[in-house]
Amino acid sequence: MAHHDSVKRRTHPTFAEIVDAEKAAPRRESRRGRTSDDELRDPAGRTWREVEVLISEARAHELVLAGAELAWDDCGGRGYAAPIEWLSRKDAAELAAGGPPVLRSSKRHRAELSAWRSDNGAWMVLASMHVRWGTLLA
Repeated sequence: MAHHDSVKRRTHPTFAEIVDAEKAAPRRESRRGRTSDDELRDPAGRTWREVEVLISEARAHELVLAGAELAWDDCGGRGYAAPIEWLSRKDAAELAAGGPPVLRSSKRHRAELSAWRSDNGAWMVLASMHVRWGTLLA
């Protein structure tokens, strides 16, 4: 009987090798959407950074009245699971003219507002999940 080598040859990378390869790979950024947990990119290619994690309805209203951009993240994934809807300045101004947003949080639903800044200093309000603001966000 011939003696067989008992050492198995590995043909696939280990999990640790796969993780290391992913960490070493260049970061892939889409033209728009989520670039990291606290960074977003709009359709125009501007990068936004979260500067105020949770803001009040009054603060969101104040920012949009002053000309801040407005975006809606209906699922709360910040562009990861579904795209963020970027409202036009006209739509944002119409919503702000009608009063502040209403957070509709409950045991089963969350609603959040956050404030973001672009590299040029512009402001953006991100309404996430169950936020009602006029007839466009519900």
